[in-house]
Amino acid sequence: MEQAKAILELFHHTDVTEEVSDEIESDLTDDDKAASAKAQIHRPPLNFYEMGMQKGDVLQWKDDPTITVTIVSERRISYEGEETSISSLSAKLKGYKVKHIAPGAHWLYKEKLLSDIYDEAYPFEE
Repeated sequence: MEQAKAILELFHHTDVTEEVSDEIESDLTDDDKAASAKAQIHRPPLNFYEMGMQKGDVLQWKDDPTITVTIVSERRISYEGEETSISSLSAKLKGYKVKHIAPGAHWLYKEKLLSDIYDEAYPFEE
């Protein structure tokens, strides 16, 4: 606690966030800035229709091909008669406690990974 008080007194109780941020920014190389900008680019959410699939198409769980889902809309699937999101079902099937995970590495469409289909539909912009 005493250290914190001493540090605050050194800075005269002013917010130095902007000064520190400016200093960090000025130390970044052009490559650092480009990498940071690329990391902030968000690709769109998974959309089955934009990825070339349609209502009624079937996806298989990679770890157990007897587990299948049917596409019911752009972003929803049906599993055992219940409509849900593929990210939510993926987390459940993997046994994770989180509500959603990225599903691409876990599902196949016509023997092709969903993540590969996604990458083709939504390529990284260089």
